[in-house]
Amino acid sequence: MRDRARSNQLKSLVQSADPNDTGKGSRRTKERKIGEVIQKVQKWRQLYYKNCESLEEAAKKVGISKKSLDDYFLQLKNGKANGFNFNEHKNDKIGILRNWNKNHKDNLKANK
Repeated sequence: MRDRARSNQLKSLVQSADPNDTGKGSRRTKERKIGEVIQKVQKWRQLYYKNCESLEEAAKKVGISKKSLDDYFLQLKNGKANGFNFNEHKNDKIGILRNWNKNHKDNLKANK
């Protein structure tokens, strides 16, 4: 077997031996907590409003992409509108809030 083919075969064995690989695509291993998300979004908006920076520049200073911060802001806004208890869940992961919003949206569709 050629060296190049052997190294490619070894790479594929090492990649498939990853214990965290579920075979379902990439999943985020460290999901942010709701309390952290609230703080980051507040800082992001504060930098934008007080310093008249662009949202993109403010996001760079916060250390999270603008796209993620936009999504977090929407999740927080919808959670507030849907009656989510932020104090009770501040140490839970953001996925709890996403599920809350999704279930609330699905319930609204079902009631129509």
